[in-house]
Order: sequence, then C-alpha cells, then structure tokens
Amino acid sequence: MRPRLPKTHRLRAIQEARPVPLTLPKPDVRRRRFVITAARLAKDASNNPTKSTMELAEALAAEYALVPEERRKCLHQLRGMRVAQRHLCGRIRKAFPMTQGNEEREAFLSWLQKTLKEVEDRESDELE
Repeated sequence: MRPRLPKTHRLRAIQEARPVPLTLPKPDVRRRRFVITAARLAKDASNNPTKSTMELAEALAAEYALVPEERRKCLHQLRGMRVAQRHLCGRIRKAFPMTQGNEEREAFLSWLQKTLKEVEDRESDELE
C-alpha cells in the first residue's frame, strides 16, 4: 500500500475588518402581547364584590406587571363599572315588589327579564 499524498488547501482571502460603529444599535422594544379587556375587568369587578376597587386594580397590576399609568387607567375603568353595577342594582331593587301579590311579581319578573336581556344583548365596542 502506498500512503496518500497530502492534500493542499486553498487559502481564503482575508477580508478587511469593518469599522466599529460609534452608536450601538438599540435593542428591540418588546411590546406586550396581551391587553386587559373590558370583559376581564367586568368579570373581576362582578366576581369580587367584597374587594375594593383599589385592591382589584392592585391585583391586576401585580398579575400583568402594569406601569403606574396603566394601573391608573385600569382603576378608573373598574370604578366606572362599579358605579354601573350599583345603578343597575338600584333599579332592580326599586322595581321589586316586596309586599304585592303574584300579579305584581309577575310584572316585575317580566320587567327584569326584559331589562337584563337588553343589557346582555347590547353590542359594545368595549368588549371586543
């Protein structure tokens, strides 16, 4: 057996070094992929009637790592939702017949059904 002949390698051409830029490129700013929707706020507000609005806003701020401006916006939206809840509950309480007979109660139940259906069926751009 004969030993193999050594192979010759081609030399690569050395490229000139590029000058270092004076300003470094800024890192990409990552945006959050989530949005706290009005539906989420409404759900939290209605599911936690014993928690204060401030406590709800603080819990959401901790969960989503909100900056103070976003937390304040969330707090204002929650306050508006709580006011709307109180208003609707007041309307229901005023319309509820405490001592009337069956006819008045049936009228109340039909009013309540109609009112709640109107509220639930309303198209809103807030919940999208």
